[in-house]
Amino acid sequence: MNNDLFSPAASLWAATAPARAASPALAGPLSVDAAVVGGGFTGLSAAWHLTQAGFKVALFEAHEVAHRASGRNGGQVVPGFKPGPAALIRRFGADAAARMMRFAYGNADYLFELAERLRIDCSPTRNGWIQGAFSAASGTYLKSRAQELNAHGGDVEYLDADAMRAATGSTFWPAGLREKRAGAVQPLAFARGLARTAAA
Repeated sequence: MNNDLFSPAASLWAATAPARAASPALAGPLSVDAAVVGGGFTGLSAAWHLTQAGFKVALFEAHEVAHRASGRNGGQVVPGFKPGPAALIRRFGADAAARMMRFAYGNADYLFELAERLRIDCSPTRNGWIQGAFSAASGTYLKSRAQELNAHGGDVEYLDADAMRAATGSTFWPAGLREKRAGAVQPLAFARGLARTAAA
């Protein structure tokens, strides 16, 4: 296996992200309120929220912040779940499903607001996200999914063939669904910015 492929410098994101903050190695015993293991999005978010609550936190990462998937993904920020509201309600009950949907359908808003509030330079864009239907039957499914999502706090738009052609420039798609709250960030830049803010 070519280890250069896993070098932090071997990606477009690493080539275009702000420089990473210094992260000194542990030199001896350390006393903290919370130890977070892993410097991906989940660990960084946990560390940042704990510092905001006044806790003394140490984050441990074997390589560097967002070294793997968090710093190498496509950067898409798409709210929601794959299962629809009805499936969530069946599995978790109405109350738990409602809380889950409020969280999931609002998470893109939260991420973009957080990036703005913390002044994280991560090239945020919010032009939505489109899921194309591959057949007439899947188009019918997306139409009903759009109605269901919007009835439970989503913000999606069903696109017929003409609207898909206008949105994508392609005549391939018979229909589609646009998630209007979605967008994208430079993921490694977002992770490094969150780490820098938490450390400060």
